[in-house]
Amino acid sequence: MDNFVIAVSRYRRRKYQSAIDLCDEMLKQNNLDQSVWILKCSSLIRNVYIDDIEVDEEGVGDILMDENALNPIARPGTSIQRPNSQAGQAIRPMSKQGRLQTGFARPVTHRQAGVQENIIKTARQGAQIGTARPMTQGGRYVRLGTASLFFGDQFIQVDKLDIKKLATKPVISRVLFDYLIYVDHNPRKALQLASEQAHQDWWWRERLGKAYFMLGMYRDAEKQFQGSLHLQQMIKTELQLAKVYLRFDQPTTSIKLYERALDRYPYESQFTIALARVYDLLNNQEKAIEYYKQSLMIDNNIEAVACIAAHHFYIDQPEISLQFYKRLVQLGINNAEVWNNLGLCCFYSGQYDLFYSCFERALQLGDDSTKSDIWYNLSHIFINLGDLGTATQCLKLCLCLNPQHAEAYNNIGVLHSKNGLFDKAKAQFQIANDKNSHLYEPVFNKAYLLYQQQEYSQAYTQVKLT
Repeated sequence: MDNFVIAVSRYRRRKYQSAIDLCDEMLKQNNLDQSVWILKCSSLIRNVYIDDIEVDEEGVGDILMDENALNPIARPGTSIQRPNSQAGQAIRPMSKQGRLQTGFARPVTHRQAGVQENIIKTARQGAQIGTARPMTQGGRYVRLGTASLFFGDQFIQVDKLDIKKLATKPVISRVLFDYLIYVDHNPRKALQLASEQAHQDWWWRERLGKAYFMLGMYRDAEKQFQGSLHLQQMIKTELQLAKVYLRFDQPTTSIKLYERALDRYPYESQFTIALARVYDLLNNQEKAIEYYKQSLMIDNNIEAVACIAAHHFYIDQPEISLQFYKRLVQLGINNAEVWNNLGLCCFYSGQYDLFYSCFERALQLGDDSTKSDIWYNLSHIFINLGDLGTATQCLKLCLCLNPQHAEAYNNIGVLHSKNGLFDKAKAQFQIANDKNSHLYEPVFNKAYLLYQQQEYSQAYTQVKLT
């Protein structure tokens, strides 16, 4: 059988590295074979391809160099920077940005505690001058695309390419553009190539908009995406245009765009999930859950199942939440987080014979950062069971694994105050406040403790801080 046919077969079976090796052998025999060149280039792209629609984290460099002017006093509910306030937030965990936890970790919301507030201040600090540069969106693509892949030699010498000549070859130019974006991570060169082609071709205008977006030129990206949609309605282009409006902090415009696209493609779950995410950012849980449920009518989406499960748990419906977490296990999700949530749902729904085994499974599967949260949840269970000594030990184990866990310090302070150790309790409340100033519980608990000790002036000072 011909080697090219074998390489194509490997490519179709997603054995990209094997296809690349075989293409290398054929190119050694004839380095001018364009079909083999295109096949190898396509295999390299697929080997490192990332769905960049889901990668929507804005790097520190993008924040520092952003020249787009946004309204600093936007009305609540019309800006991601100023989401709605919801009643009942005290019984549901919130992120450091002031948004409710959704039950699903996304790139935008899944950041380490305490990092976001000081990240811009320390962005330019390093061991040597000029060595610590802030991360940009392009740098994030490089890190995600090349973390587990290394090529000893460069397949294409990008600096020596004749862009105008390659632009006259339709097939090669399209493959080359994707190579420049996903493998070489060179959006500037890709922009030059797309600029030679983007006239009346919707594909090239969409790719031109992608290059502008990666370079942070959102206004130009918006024009190109709109022009591409005018020529050809495509789902991916609609999603990318909505991302541009989210970068402009215009969630209402993104919502209208998603709703129009959903009317056009009623069975496309990406739009329902995107709408739910935007409403989550705006703290509108009722609308978010409505669209999550709508997406489940179309497809078994793991994110929708997890978010609905978390929602029912925090509105005191652990029995319903338990069914959704069981569904996650049936879908093949087997990690510490799911088993931890199963244990909590079993306990609060009265199934005391099952929650121990769930937490044991969670501790077996979790790493240090996850185990700290598991021990923290176990401390709450033992508090409900009345075993305060075991609860204290669980909180100490949590702090051994994660010394930055402010909630654990706060709860240890509460347990100390119940045992009459008021000085130790004050110290724990102060440590919790130093670890995470976003929490109001340590400040309130310290103020209440001072009030009980008749230190009214200090208690008043602490109350004002809350």
